[in-house]
Amino acid sequence: MSGPKAFTVVAAPVAIPIAPVVAVIAAAALAAGIAARANEEAEKERLRKEELRREEERRQVEQERLRRIAAAKAAAEAAERKRVLDAEVADAVSTCQVEIESSKALMDSRFSADAITSRFAALQKSASEAKESASIKAAATQLQQDLHKYVEQIKAFRAVEAECADCMKTLTAEKAVQTFSAADLTAIRDTYAKAIASPKLLSDGPDKAAENLRRVISKSRSLVTESLTKESNFEVRNKLLQTTINALQSLGFFVSDPEYSNPADPLGNVALTATRGAERVVLSVPLVGDVQSDWQGVPEEPCKGDFFAFLDKLEEGGFPCKPTRPDLQERPKLIRKGEKQLPGNAGSSRTA
Repeated sequence: MSGPKAFTVVAAPVAIPIAPVVAVIAAAALAAGIAARANEEAEKERLRKEELRREEERRQVEQERLRRIAAAKAAAEAAERKRVLDAEVADAVSTCQVEIESSKALMDSRFSADAITSRFAALQKSASEAKESASIKAAATQLQQDLHKYVEQIKAFRAVEAECADCMKTLTAEKAVQTFSAADLTAIRDTYAKAIASPKLLSDGPDKAAENLRRVISKSRSLVTESLTKESNFEVRNKLLQTTINALQSLGFFVSDPEYSNPADPLGNVALTATRGAERVVLSVPLVGDVQSDWQGVPEEPCKGDFFAFLDKLEEGGFPCKPTRPDLQERPKLIRKGEKQLPGNAGSSRTA
């Protein structure tokens, strides 16, 4: 038999248990669910980390932007501060220059201003080299202060110099100084000449030079006062000498001319001698202080009587005196009439 043939195969039925199959399918489904959730969580974590990374990048970018802004602001502020300080420095240097130029009229050629000018030159150099602005400004301020102080010192010196010149004129013209203090006058003149000599002024500077002249003024005024005091004491002693001579003459004494104990020292003691017969009185009269008297050849009681009579005459002449010896503190009792011995009858000398 030829040609296609058709036939049917009949399979024998197979029995498969249902429960184990369901369990396998359920387990597979569970595993697939767990894997899906794990993948989902992993993806979420990846996305979270990616977001954190991007946030960190944005934060860093913002920080860099802010840093650049702050740096630019700081640079601008620093530049502004430098500009202000540079302007202040330039102004300070310019002010110093103006003040130095304007102060030249007040300067004194006898004094050196090198310290000021050299410091100003150093200040200009520092400013041109753009050194630390604050220190330059401080140096400029200090220089201005020192310049003002220097000018004030020169003004003070000139005032003292004028005062000293007037003082020296007064000193030289004062007759009392010429008479009683000639050596001291010469010494002060020499001191004054040295104090105003140009080399001395240049060396000392105005402040010390003014102090030197103040000492000359002080010495000059003291010398005038001392000389006038000596003159006054000299006049008082001359009056005392004349009153003493008159008092002794009124008691019957012959008085010799006064003599200096030391002719080379007119301010020393003056010796005065008076005689009355055999009686002799010797006096030593200082310019200031106690008068010493030595009564010789006069009996004790008459001696005391004459001595107190002599003191009374001095008081009448304007010179009240009192004895210093203890035994002459009380006046002697009055001698009765007819009992007074004649001068010269006593054989011993007495000092009262």
